[in-house]
Amino acid sequence: MKRHQTASEDLLEFCRSREGWKRRLNEHAATVLAGQDRSVQDLIDTVVSRSRARGADGVTLTGSTARGRRTARSDVDFLVVGPRPALDDLTMEVDVRVLTAGKLMARLEGGEEYVQWALRFGCILHDRGIFREASRLVLNGRLWPDPERKRGHARTLVDLAARILESGDREAAEEAVRGGLTAVAHWILLSNRVFPLSRDELSDQILELGSSDLAAALHRSIHSGPDVDELAAALALAQHALELTPDRARSVALATAA
Repeated sequence: MKRHQTASEDLLEFCRSREGWKRRLNEHAATVLAGQDRSVQDLIDTVVSRSRARGADGVTLTGSTARGRRTARSDVDFLVVGPRPALDDLTMEVDVRVLTAGKLMARLEGGEEYVQWALRFGCILHDRGIFREASRLVLNGRLWPDPERKRGHARTLVDLAARILESGDREAAEEAVRGGLTAVAHWILLSNRVFPLSRDELSDQILELGSSDLAAALHRSIHSGPDVDELAAALALAQHALELTPDRARSVALATAA
């Protein structure tokens, strides 16, 4: 975990000079893209070229693809600052979040996690200066995502998962519980001043904090296809975790149900 944290801080440090920023982005992009399948590389090239053609100020590859931790459930995720590129003809699953430059800065200052993740751990593939400016804002302002904002989001997802589980739709419940566990893990990590990585890395991060039950439940939800009883037990862990106070969430034994 410390290695990943250091890498993100290095990325922010490089924004202090224009030359250092350009060198760091080129090196990072070359490393990340070299590790992708040809089909994924082609998709990334297409999204970046179409975004640039529409005048985008910046394009960042995010999520598990940027981290080299793709799973069978992974989309290819992007943050685009500028107009939305045309993507309807693409055959692979793509998730593109689009922001204006003003909204990017406002969300950073408002404590949104995703935009900071894109700067710290994303692979920046095109930048007219907006991502460097945003990184300088994070670095100089010592910005950190708001954990309580993430807890509110997690509570919404966990409540939804409980309703779906009660409906008897196991497949939908599995997806919903996985989403709720993921959000709870993000809240716990941010409360401990640990930046969440990609979904497939969260269980290891949570385990390092001492929360073995939650880590195991999250891992099973991603890789094992848990049955209804396992989903119910995982949901109980998530619900228990959300009842902890912020101070308890910063303790080691934070999400083991009583």
